[in-house]
Amino acid sequence: VHTVKKTIKRFCASKKACSNLCDNYTCCFKDTYRPASCHEESTCNKYTPCKKLLKDSAPQKKDVFPAVCSVSDLLSPGGFARCENYCSDHMCCFNDNDCDDYSQCNEFDSCKIMRDSIVTGTDIHGLTTFDYRKACSKDVIYGKGEREPCALICAPHKCCWDGDNTSPCGSEHGSCTEYMPCSILDDGEEIDDPVFGNLESVCDKKTIQENEEYENLCIEKCEKATCCFDGTCEYKQDFCSNQLACESVSVPSIACPVTGKAGGTACTNACEIFKCCKEEGGCFATHRNECIKSMQLCG
Repeated sequence: VHTVKKTIKRFCASKKACSNLCDNYTCCFKDTYRPASCHEESTCNKYTPCKKLLKDSAPQKKDVFPAVCSVSDLLSPGGFARCENYCSDHMCCFNDNDCDDYSQCNEFDSCKIMRDSIVTGTDIHGLTTFDYRKACSKDVIYGKGEREPCALICAPHKCCWDGDNTSPCGSEHGSCTEYMPCSILDDGEEIDDPVFGNLESVCDKKTIQENEEYENLCIEKCEKATCCFDGTCEYKQDFCSNQLACESVSVPSIACPVTGKAGGTACTNACEIFKCCKEEGGCFATHRNECIKSMQLCG
């Protein structure tokens, strides 16, 4: 065995020669090794120098850099200048001005962030400045489902808005007032379990009638959408248009049984929301038809 190993080791000084000798034995050193589909263990022991070939052929980890104009890159020194330079000949794609050639606009889609209201310019050091109020608005976080930009730009200033933080903030954070919109991130992470990731699936009427787990989960996911049904949303347009599936647990005529009798968690939840119909200055004026139905169904 020792002589065989020495011979193989000598051959493996050359990658090509090593490959010719070891190709049929690399199975010996993989996590999936099984004698029945490879070689006997005693045979494999003779070819341990071939491990080098397997190691050399493994894909090498490459440095990954954030894409130009991504929020991650804009946060880094020189990020704004890089994005501005990259996009300088293609901003017509996002302005009212006509482009001479629109064929490349799709390739420069990332440049539109320079026209988004969340990027406001640069400070005296050339670092990108952001509008935290807009990036972390309820409309963006809950309506458009774009949590990442807010999370990225707020991370460096976490001491200002993190409820669990007890350490004082340094002078580089100023009075912290600018970063208070970031506190919306303390509302908790969105459920990203693929089974429960789609609101339309979770809140399907037939599904929640047959599955109590989905019924309760739908109510939980739709809690922030209550204002869409009682008329109190200040961020209605984008947010509420994405919450229509919540009707199955939020609107009595849909949530309550067709028998006309109140019952079930979904119905109870919907009736609770539509108590606004009976309140002075409530939602009767804006939801007259549904209010009449809710009075019949909810009592």
